[in-house]
Amino acid sequence: MDSLPQTLIKSLKIFEAVELELQAVRNLIPPEPWTEALASKKKEVTAWISSMLSSNYRPTGSVLTNAKKASHGIRPVPTLGLAERVVYRSLVEYILREHRVGSRTQKDYRDFVIAPIVFAHARSKENKRLEEAQLPTLRNIRYIVESDITAFYQYIDHEVLRRELELQTGKTEAVAYLIQFLAELEGKAYGLPQLLGPSDDLSEVHIGIMERDLVRQGLYLWRFNDDFRVACESYSDALGAIEMLAESARAIGLVIADHKTLTPSVRTYVRRALRSEPDTLNADVDLDTAQIELSDYLDPGGEKTIEEASTAIRRIALDPSDPQSINLKDIKRDETTILRNALASLTRFSSDVGLAYMQRLFSFVPSLTPEIAHYLIAMHEGHGEKVEQLWDKLSQRASSEWQSLWLIYVSRYLGITGGSSSRIDWIRKQKNKGQGRLIHGEAEIALAMISETSFAELDRALRMESQALAPWYVLAVKQLTKGETAPTDKQIEAVKNSSRLYRWLLGD
Repeated sequence: MDSLPQTLIKSLKIFEAVELELQAVRNLIPPEPWTEALASKKKEVTAWISSMLSSNYRPTGSVLTNAKKASHGIRPVPTLGLAERVVYRSLVEYILREHRVGSRTQKDYRDFVIAPIVFAHARSKENKRLEEAQLPTLRNIRYIVESDITAFYQYIDHEVLRRELELQTGKTEAVAYLIQFLAELEGKAYGLPQLLGPSDDLSEVHIGIMERDLVRQGLYLWRFNDDFRVACESYSDALGAIEMLAESARAIGLVIADHKTLTPSVRTYVRRALRSEPDTLNADVDLDTAQIELSDYLDPGGEKTIEEASTAIRRIALDPSDPQSINLKDIKRDETTILRNALASLTRFSSDVGLAYMQRLFSFVPSLTPEIAHYLIAMHEGHGEKVEQLWDKLSQRASSEWQSLWLIYVSRYLGITGGSSSRIDWIRKQKNKGQGRLIHGEAEIALAMISETSFAELDRALRMESQALAPWYVLAVKQLTKGETAPTDKQIEAVKNSSRLYRWLLGD
C-alpha cells in the first residue's frame, strides 16, 4: 500500500482509536485476551501504528468465525489485528467526520417499525392512537412491502463506495487509502468486515445511495440498516415496489432477499408489528407505548426481577398446549430475544434457576451460546461442581466450532481444564481441527495455562498462522513461562525482538 503523508496521519485520531479498540466489546466472540496487556501501552501503540502508516504498511487479512444466527443462518465474525482495527477506525472517523451517519438505536428501530402504521393511518405526532374506525386507512394505503438485502456487508462494492465517499466528503486521498486498505483486508474488491463500528458507518453511506434513489422515484419508504418498508396503495403497486427495490439494489451491486420480501396487508402488518391477536385489534392502541415485535435490533433490556427472568426461562418447560410455552424445536425470533434477556438477567442476579435449562438451550438455540457462557462463568463461584459437570455435558453437545470456542474460553477463564484428561483431550481435539481459526489460538492459551502445549508448537503457529491471531500465541508463550515446560530466556528474548507488539504482550 502507498504511504500516507504526515499531514494526513496527524489528522487521524489514532490515540483515540487505540483507546476505543481496547475498550470495544464484541458480543459474538470471546473477549480478546490482549486488551488488558496493552492497556498501559496506548501511547506506544499509537506511535507504532503512525510509523507503519508512513511506510508501506500491508494490513493482515481477517480470520473469520461463523457465529450462529437466531435463525438457521450463520454470521461471519472477523477477527482483525489491533493495528488493522485502529487504522480502520481512525480512517473512517476522519473521512466521515463532517458527514452525518444514521444511528441504529432501539428507538430508531421502533420508529422504523411504527412509521408505516402512522403514515397509513394519517395520525399526527400528537395523536398516535390506532383505532378500528381508522381501518380502512385514511391515506388509502393497503399494503406494506417488507424487504432486506442478502448478505449486505459481504457484497458492498468498494468502487461504488469510493465514488460515494468522494462525492459526499471530498477527501479523495484518505478515501483512496481506505479502499486500498479494504481490498487488502478482504482479499477482494467488495465486502466489509462485519460487527465493527466503522463498517456500520460505511454501510450506511453505501445503502444511502439506494434509499435516495427509491425516494426520488416516489416510494413511501423507510429504512433501518438494510431493512426496508414501503407503503403501497394496491397489490400491483406493492409488486411494482419490489421490482424497484430489486433494480435499485442491483445498481450498487446488491441483491434483495427473496425469502424475506413480503407484502402483508396493513391490517396484517399492524397485527404482527404490535404482536396483537385478531380479537384484540379493535382496542385502542397507543403507538408510543405499544409492545412491538421483538428482533435483533430491539432488546427490551432484560427482566427487572429474578421472578420475571425465572418465569421467562421456565417457559421452555411448559406444556406445549400452554399459550405461554416456548417450543425450542420451533422457536420464534422474538422468543429467542426473550430467552436472551432472561439469561442476561439471571447472570446479573447470580441466580441458579437457569442451570437446569442450559443443556436444552445449548442444543436447540445455539445462537444463545455467548449468553450461556457468561452465565456459567457467573455461576461458578457458588456452584462450581455443578457448572463443571454441565461444561462436560455441553462439550459433548457442541454442534459447531463457534460453540466449542466459547466453551474453551469458559474453561480457561475458570481454570477448570487442568486435572481432567478428558477435558484436555477435548480441547486438543478442537485445536487440531481448528487450524487457522480463532479456536486454534484460544485452545493454545488454555493448554499453555496447564503446560499441555510446547514452545515449538506456539512458535510454529506464530510463523504459519494469520498475524491477526499472533497475540493469542504470544500470550500462550507467556503462560508457558509459568509452568514446567517453560521456554528458555533466549527463546523468550528472540520472540520479544521479533516485534514491538510481541514485546509489549510479553511484559516489556
